[in-house]
Amino acid sequence: MSDPVKFIDTHLNTIIKEVLQKNNYVYMTDVQQKTLPHMLNNKDVVVQSQTGSGKTLSFVLPIIHNYLKQITFYKDFSVCIVITPTRELALQITDVFKMFNVPTKCFIGGLDIDDDLIEITKDYKIIVGTPGRLLEVIKLNTKLFSRLSYLVLDEADKLIDLGFKEKVLNIVSFLPKSKSCGFFSATINENVKNLSKLILKNPIFVKSEGSEIPNKLKICYLKTKYSDKLLTTLDLIKNKKSIVFFATCNQVDFFYKFLIKFNIKNVYKIHRKMKQEDRTNVYKDFFEKGDVLLCTDIAARGIDFKNIELVIHFDIPKDYTNIVHRSGRTARNGKEGESILFVLPNELVYLDFIKIKNIEIEEITCTPSYKLDFLKTFMDDELLELSVKAFVSYFRSYKEHTLNYILDYTTLDYDDLVELYMLKKIPGMTELRNVEFKKFPKEFKEENIKRIKRKPKSKKN
Repeated sequence: MSDPVKFIDTHLNTIIKEVLQKNNYVYMTDVQQKTLPHMLNNKDVVVQSQTGSGKTLSFVLPIIHNYLKQITFYKDFSVCIVITPTRELALQITDVFKMFNVPTKCFIGGLDIDDDLIEITKDYKIIVGTPGRLLEVIKLNTKLFSRLSYLVLDEADKLIDLGFKEKVLNIVSFLPKSKSCGFFSATINENVKNLSKLILKNPIFVKSEGSEIPNKLKICYLKTKYSDKLLTTLDLIKNKKSIVFFATCNQVDFFYKFLIKFNIKNVYKIHRKMKQEDRTNVYKDFFEKGDVLLCTDIAARGIDFKNIELVIHFDIPKDYTNIVHRSGRTARNGKEGESILFVLPNELVYLDFIKIKNIEIEEITCTPSYKLDFLKTFMDDELLELSVKAFVSYFRSYKEHTLNYILDYTTLDYDDLVELYMLKKIPGMTELRNVEFKKFPKEFKEENIKRIKRKPKSKKN
């Protein structure tokens, strides 16, 4: 890894140096040292670097530098576009650009398109957004983008994983060919390389040295059972700024409401089913004053929450790489952090799986200080209704897990799963028709099954 270089010693614009100093950015990270020279010279780049390594400033700084240079000497600057996979990441990147007082606009789904079409006529130089909304805006105002300085794809691998490849290519088809491009990603796989060949010209590949896992990040697993998961979580999050990841939105809703009733302070939630306005407010509020955030993978990549001390993987993630990406919320920029994966008795084989994937993980233990009977005293009708939805969504998520060949839903401890959600009756699910529940031997009869219909999933960006 290169020796640290101070921003003050670089050839970046003086205004940039002053803003960085004001915001306590002193040293360049490895990826910044390697990327800036190429982007300042308008070269196409494909950049791979770990979560929390400073990738965002790697493209923001050269764009701002050239912006300040052009408005000084040429009184004009053509547009820059940054495409991100999630709305929250788009908002965060927009805030970074605005830190330098550059006219920047964020276009994301979930907001009124008519307002965006009015905004696009204003003199914004930096455009940040998600693929769907950007495509809508560009189609309706292609002339504005006829002069383009930079095109950046942040979290390029995630853009592809979420099915946005065609929309990205569609966006590019409306843009001029004479532009500088950058792909930034935590992982560079064949899909990213293939997409880069379609968009970039003779790109320079940049890889930040060091492990994808920060040195001061401790990744651990904790053998547990369903009924201890919530009890253990309550102990672990005490006096620590924490993020807890769940498999489904309904789980987030239930456990969030439970923590509120349990009188946990400054707890927030975020998932894809929430309104965009609410998601934006949560992002800002948790950033400023939050202690605990419950979420799904929507917050796993790219979003920079400051001073996170603990990440809990309440459920096994569908993609093993999310252990790293989720864990990357903590131990950022040299700070210490801990990431804990809850593992059930039937999931121990998963530990062998991730070790094969070169993720080093060590065991810890924790004896819950709370008793489940005490937690049950907080259950009311509202929580019981939420718990049923959480139970159903979790069960179906587990059954459809991408690793169901090693995570077999038929080996689950169903009685203990019922205890976790503190159910008073078994939901009517055809999948549970032949399951014997010790606590509900009489109530659960085939003739009493009330089928729960699934709502079709809607794809959002």
